[in-house]
Amino acid sequence: MINGLEHIGNIPISTSALSSLYPEMEAGNQKVRNLELGGKLIRLKKGLYIVNPTVSRVALSTELIANHIYVMQS
Repeated sequence: MINGLEHIGNIPISTSALSSLYPEMEAGNQKVRNLELGGKLIRLKKGLYIVNPTVSRVALSTELIANHIYVMQS
């Protein structure tokens, strides 16, 4: 399902949205954790991830990351 991660691009995504990409997995949070340990996801903060640029083939956007972190704190 790496292709699904490629389509996300450089947009920060929540754990629940990532889990929905893998409906066949009963433990969606564990799948997210495995993707993080495998280097395919970068954890920005608890519950918020971004796809590694080597997987998505899109450079990280500091503006998008900052906006998502700010919105989650509000």
